[in-house]
Amino acid sequence: MSTARRLLGAATPDADTDTELLEVIGPGSLVISSIFICNRNTTDIKFQLWIVAHNDVAPPRFLYFNRLLGGLETFKVTGGITPGSAGTSATGDTLNVRSDTANVDFTVFGEAAI
Repeated sequence: MSTARRLLGAATPDADTDTELLEVIGPGSLVISSIFICNRNTTDIKFQLWIVAHNDVAPPRFLYFNRLLGGLETFKVTGGITPGSAGTSATGDTLNVRSDTANVDFTVFGEAAI
């Protein structure tokens, strides 16, 4: 199975709204290489970023919780995040985002099976 680097998801959620940025929709490898959070407001915001495992009753696994981001700033998360375990993505795992203010863009890039 081959893979390709590409845009995996993008969203600009309303204020205080949990939003699914990415869902693993099939078996195979998926690696999140970069996540960008862009605050288009002139004031500071707080954002959250977390992973929920498919059919998991445990609390979500927060990567960032109420992380402060200054006005007109962009924050980049870099890492080889692989939903699931043992390098194999778990179908139904989701990457979720939230901001306390509107006008915040979330964009995720990575490598996925094609």
